[in-house]
Amino acid sequence: MSFVRQDKSLNNFRKKLLYILAMEGVAAITLDDSKICPLKQTTRNNLKKLNMSHEQHHSMISAMNDCAAECNHCASACLDEKDTALARCIKLNIDCAEICMLVAGFSARGSEHAMHLMTECAEICDACAQECEKFADQYDHCKKCAEVCRSCAEECRTMA
Repeated sequence: MSFVRQDKSLNNFRKKLLYILAMEGVAAITLDDSKICPLKQTTRNNLKKLNMSHEQHHSMISAMNDCAAECNHCASACLDEKDTALARCIKLNIDCAEICMLVAGFSARGSEHAMHLMTECAEICDACAQECEKFADQYDHCKKCAEVCRSCAEECRTMA
């Protein structure tokens, strides 16, 4: 019985140590927590870049929040148009708003996953902008959404 308690205590200590090493950018933990791997210097530099305060990422986070708001507005306005050709636009508006909100949160917290998610965010913003541009001559909300999505995509690419 005491062996089991001691083993659990050692396992908890090990997990805390691995967590500290990962947070300090010294090592990464495998998905199954079976081993630690030293991080390359470039990875450490990316983690340091990412761990800057949210004030330093303010323009990017602001662009993502603006994009999410504009995409939500565009999706709602597209639904009011009752034009079936807008179906893909609405779907991309929703996807874009969701990824922007997600990445804005990851960035504000300084998450180690924010950098690679920014690349995905830029890709989805570009797709949304491209779809909205198809309807920009007909609907002002699509025109505005496309502009905001392009701006957000650029911000993401700059930081990624």
